[in-house]
Amino acid sequence: MIMHDFSFAMAASTSSGSVLSELLAQAWTLMVRARRQLLWGIVAISFLSVLMQVVVGDRVGTEAATQVRKLLGEQRYQQLVSEMRLQGAGDAAQLQNFSGQVATVVQEKFASLSSAEQRAFLSSAIQESLIDLLPVLSIFLPLFLLLTVWSRTFFLHLGLHPEWDFSTAIGRSTQKFLPLLVVFALLFLCSLAWLPGVTFFLIPYSPFAVLLFLISFVPPAILVPRFALAPVICLTGGGVVRSVGQSFRRSKGRYWKIVGNVLAALLLSTIALWFLLTVSDIVGAVLNFSYVLLFLYWLRQALSFGSAAYRTVFLARLSDSLLQGPQKMMARKVR
Repeated sequence: MIMHDFSFAMAASTSSGSVLSELLAQAWTLMVRARRQLLWGIVAISFLSVLMQVVVGDRVGTEAATQVRKLLGEQRYQQLVSEMRLQGAGDAAQLQNFSGQVATVVQEKFASLSSAEQRAFLSSAIQESLIDLLPVLSIFLPLFLLLTVWSRTFFLHLGLHPEWDFSTAIGRSTQKFLPLLVVFALLFLCSLAWLPGVTFFLIPYSPFAVLLFLISFVPPAILVPRFALAPVICLTGGGVVRSVGQSFRRSKGRYWKIVGNVLAALLLSTIALWFLLTVSDIVGAVLNFSYVLLFLYWLRQALSFGSAAYRTVFLARLSDSLLQGPQKMMARKVR
């Protein structure tokens, strides 16, 4: 019955008045209209994202090297380091191949330990890594979360107001960042999106935890679409708490329309992103130079944020059309 309703909603979205096709076209048209603002925003956001990932990755790599040294012993570790430096003089493919050989050596050494030694090593490695990485993670994980929320605020604003210039969009997004952050936090709590994470940690302690973990996805699947309109309501002056309540009320009877449209946009944007990332991988395999690989790493981040921008703009158009009512939704066009 549920699958029948979902199929009906998808069919209604794609055939009745071509609502889905109009929204997809509108979102793309808005992306084109606001391309300069979006381009500058995506470049800046992806650069900051890469910078944070490099800092965290470097610290994680250092900690991993420390644990490898403990496992292999100082002499064997220094021997591998010397060999890696020699390989580093070659191209990236040689270095990657050598890294795979090092991983094999580490796996073989770990397998040679007894079960008790393996458990002792893992327990010690986890505890030391958590202690050493906690300062870095406690700083950069919240920063990355804040950057993600701010980027969605920026994309939503341009989805609603593509006529704004870059500085205006930046200013308005900064002004609305804190209220929207609170809205996202309330949505996370009210939609019970935290349930799967909580039940996941119960799996080692109860034979029924796996079933509970699977069941825990049901409430968020039901509630998340009901709160999907809240960010747009908040940005258009609805207030924090009011936007959450209004979204739940005004999405009544539109659950499958929201789910069908969002899943369709997610599917299309994911396919496009997968294709572009595949092309970047092919380019990286052909032009296997360090500076090219570094640029491609940033480009992949930019493409991911670009895909997120399209989905966010689409959500802005979908939310706005539903809030405007069915007549205005069909009549309103993007020029």
